[in-house]
Amino acid sequence: MARSNCPGAMADVCVIGGGPAGATCARVLAALGLDTLLLYRLDRPQPVADILPPEAAAAVDKLGLRRLLEKDERCAAPCTGLWSNLNAASAPTFRSFRSRPEDRNGWIVDRARLDGALRDLAAASGADCRIGRLRRAVRERSGVWHVTGDDGGSVWIARARFLVDASGRPGALARHHGARHVCLDKRVAVAAYWPPAPERHRDDGVAVIERAARGWWYAARLPDGALHVAHHVAAQERARPPAARGCWTHEKPGPMVEARQQRHANGRAPERVVCRAAGMARNEPMAGRDWVAVGDAAAAFDPVSGQGLANALVSGAIAARAIADHFAGRIAALPAFAEAMAATHRHAAMHTHDLYCSLQ
Repeated sequence: MARSNCPGAMADVCVIGGGPAGATCARVLAALGLDTLLLYRLDRPQPVADILPPEAAAAVDKLGLRRLLEKDERCAAPCTGLWSNLNAASAPTFRSFRSRPEDRNGWIVDRARLDGALRDLAAASGADCRIGRLRRAVRERSGVWHVTGDDGGSVWIARARFLVDASGRPGALARHHGARHVCLDKRVAVAAYWPPAPERHRDDGVAVIERAARGWWYAARLPDGALHVAHHVAAQERARPPAARGCWTHEKPGPMVEARQQRHANGRAPERVVCRAAGMARNEPMAGRDWVAVGDAAAAFDPVSGQGLANALVSGAIAARAIADHFAGRIAALPAFAEAMAATHRHAAMHTHDLYCSLQ
């Protein structure tokens, strides 16, 4: 039994948040022999169709996740290509991920199911995974973190030498302990979901990205056959009312996305519509002397960059190794991690800015 299972026990690391970054961080920390507590909320899952492009294959292999993505049909399905029409001056183009026999496909991922599978891997590696809501995390004068959680029926207390903020946007824990939130643009994604359709189509493994008069559209089918359609737009545009009564967004989809939606929905209204932040943002710094932020809590990517999920997985693993190095006395490990993540985010921000300029 891990020491953190015992009341009042001292854990080496407490990870707040059980998404891809937090679960991966906890898994690697436990595998490195550190007593790790993972605290996560089990909210109603949102069926998000996320993409891991072929460029993420090396990271997937290094993290040992290929078997999960290829064998668990609930978590992921092969993504064989991408239809794109983001440049106003060009016609739609198709990028095949399997144009050569040696090419590797990407994956369309059901984020809710993937998060659960990653938490299972963390538990199998020895992390103490607890469902609950964080009530507070306070650093005592001794330098030990005092973490209070609520599982809905009782309140429990844990103590840890190190804290990981994997709570997602906007990284409230990191901000509370000295980080400054840098919001590079204010964009939102208005996303609609339709339940699985009985018919399967040859383009189920192909995602669509399409420009619009305001922002851009994204469409993909989840591994279970549900349809995810999202309109990404500047936050101020979201304040405009829908163009017609009963519409779930004020912008008409482009022809490629509209064809997907009509074929799947057949006139039915979406089962669920949600609005979430989708702009580029980061916290500075991303690490302190006894805490670090990972995933969206450290650096949030615009979905058009295609880097969000891959960065969450990689940042969780790299942060875990930096924490282990920190415990071993290598004081430069955490600042080096923070600078590397910030550099990645700055580069992605420049690329994203150029891409949005092409939409004008």
